[in-house]
Amino acid sequence: MVQYHGAEAAQRFLLTVMNMVYNMFQHKSLGVKINIRVTKLVILHSRPEQLKVGHHGERYLESFCHWQHQEFGRLRYLGTDHFPGGWEDIPPVDTAVLVTRTDFCVHKDEPCDTVGIAYLGGVCSAKRKCALAEDNGLNLAFTIAHELGHNMGMSHDDDHATCTSHSHIMSGEWIKGRNPSDLSWSSCSRTDLENFLRSKASACLQQTDSRSRYQIRLPPKLPGMHYSVDQQCQILFGTNASFCSNMEHLMCAGLWCLVEGDAACKTKLDPPLDGTECGPDKWCRSGKCVNKTPIPQHVDGDWSPWSQWSVCSRTCGTGVHFRQRKCDNPPPGPGGRHCQKANVEHKACERPPCPNGATGFRDQQCLSYDQHGSKNKGLLTAIINDEKPCALFCSPVGRDVPVLMADRVMDGTPCGPYEADLCVNGRCQKIGCDGIVGPTAKEDHCGVCNGDGRSCKIASGKFTHTKGMGYIEAVIIPAGARRIKVVEDKPSHSFLGNDAQV
Repeated sequence: MVQYHGAEAAQRFLLTVMNMVYNMFQHKSLGVKINIRVTKLVILHSRPEQLKVGHHGERYLESFCHWQHQEFGRLRYLGTDHFPGGWEDIPPVDTAVLVTRTDFCVHKDEPCDTVGIAYLGGVCSAKRKCALAEDNGLNLAFTIAHELGHNMGMSHDDDHATCTSHSHIMSGEWIKGRNPSDLSWSSCSRTDLENFLRSKASACLQQTDSRSRYQIRLPPKLPGMHYSVDQQCQILFGTNASFCSNMEHLMCAGLWCLVEGDAACKTKLDPPLDGTECGPDKWCRSGKCVNKTPIPQHVDGDWSPWSQWSVCSRTCGTGVHFRQRKCDNPPPGPGGRHCQKANVEHKACERPPCPNGATGFRDQQCLSYDQHGSKNKGLLTAIINDEKPCALFCSPVGRDVPVLMADRVMDGTPCGPYEADLCVNGRCQKIGCDGIVGPTAKEDHCGVCNGDGRSCKIASGKFTHTKGMGYIEAVIIPAGARRIKVVEDKPSHSFLGNDAQV
């Protein structure tokens, strides 16, 4: 890309493309707003020795995934043998995309029409969170959005019988002449994404790294405001190309360009970028020439108020409830920062103690299934799998034959018979001293939740008694005291005792 665009132009082009990708993932048809952030942009002026570039797409992708993991997937030591240094704590990425002008094919070591390849559901996986995208001009944004969709568990619409009738972002083939901003996500893509977000494979997407200062701001303007119509022709056909002025009346439907030395104009059927001027106070939007409207200014997202706590997950004993909030007060605009921290918070809730002899919570979940998954109480008992404590394994009564009945137990299920940790969203979670799920709040040595350790009252004294028979009271230790230390200064024939009261 550097040889074709130049380093500065390549960076500008890629950030404009990622702005378009951001807007695609904000489309209401997706159901869930996925906020795309660029945390690191690496312009390669030469090929790294460890990166094997070639036409075979699968090998190319595998090599890139390995290279990006070695370079950016872990801590790197900045010192040398002679000059000690610290460790560079690189902020983790959820997925890495390599944009290349090398023509590759998925299964063959030869050029073909393939423009992108990615691991299905690979996001968050250290060595599978990768995608390749061929720089094919103005449609690069569509390619990246499509491959990121694969990375987040979306298959092709062609793989679903109900989603083949229309052209969407996850269609198996790109329809020439369609503007990326005019495309939406199919209902099948939406379902695929929702299922993926419920799985453990999406864990990194539920977290926002606190080092978001590394975020690179995306251009807030429409892409056509950054590139003139002549510059767009040069992206498609090289530096000697310019816009065909005699096609101006149709320019928003398709970009026609004239290459110096050619007799006729030519096109790739790609519409110009949204925001391209098509007349006085007019610009192209979704393939049409329309009146200009104001562009929203750069806006960082902020949280709405928390919702009310949900009903406790259990009717007796310890369970969990949750509350949630949305990043819509206001929502982040193009290039704006997304809200920090989590949008859902779980907290332990205490119900009246369960009656003696009551069926355990995990057993109750097993009792609602028989071996075929249908409701038929009284046949199964719970078995805890140490490797998967938050999955529901059940066994027929009297037999030790565990069967996986559900990938996750109900929220609030204890991780084990002697543990205080609880299962939430299929993961074993610690409970903070404030009751919030997650190892965030801890008691200081004074016993104060999230305290600074300065509130302790230290009491000390000395007991001296020379003679006496029976028990003699030395000190009364108040309730709540901690870190109690009793020291015998010298040998004595007496014994120390305590009368504990709870």
